[in-house]
Amino acid sequence: MKRRLVSLLLLVTVLACFAGCGKKKNAAEPDSKENAAVKEEITKFVNETLPAIQGKRDKAIEVYDSYFKEGSSLTAEKWLETLQNDAVTGFESYIDELSKLELTSAEVQELRSYLVQMATNERDAVNQVIAAIRDTDASYLSTAEDKMKSASENMKQYKEKLTAYCRTYGIIMNGSFDPATDGDAEASTETASEEPTTK
Repeated sequence: MKRRLVSLLLLVTVLACFAGCGKKKNAAEPDSKENAAVKEEITKFVNETLPAIQGKRDKAIEVYDSYFKEGSSLTAEKWLETLQNDAVTGFESYIDELSKLELTSAEVQELRSYLVQMATNERDAVNQVIAAIRDTDASYLSTAEDKMKSASENMKQYKEKLTAYCRTYGIIMNGSFDPATDGDAEASTETASEEPTTK
C-alpha cells in the first residue's frame, strides 16, 4: 500500500511538472491576421503615404539649403523671406498632414511620431535661424543647431524602429534610407534576414 501511494504521488508530481511545459503563445506575439494588417499598413505608410506628402518637407529643406549652395546669390533678406514663406509653411504642412493620418497600428503610429518630432525640430530650427537674421543675433544659432541635432536623432530612431518592425513582420526593405521615406518596404511572405535587404 505504501508503495502504491508513493508511486501515485510520484506520478502526480511528474504530471504536474509536464503540465507547465509546452509552447504557450506569447501575449505580445500578434496573430497572423494582425501580423498581416500591420505588415500591410507599414508597407503602405512607407511606399505610398510618405512619398505623397514628402514634397512639402523636401521643398522646406531645399529653401533652407539654398543659402549655403555654392554660387548662391541669395541675400540674407531674401533668404529670410523664403524661410518664412516657404520653409516654415512647408514644414507645418508636412507635420499637419502626417498628424491627420488615420493609422490603426501602434507600430505605424510610433513611426509617424518620430517623423512628426523630426519635422517639428527642423521647423523650430528654421524659426531660430529666422530670429537670428531678423534680430541680427547669432545666439539663436546654437539653439537652431541643437534642434537640428534632435531632428537627426529622431530620424535615427525612426530608421532603427522601421528596421526592427521590418524584421518582426517579415518585410523586405529595398533601397537605401531617405530622410523621410526611408526606403521602400515591400510586403513579403519570406522571412526577413537578420539585416534588411537593400539595393
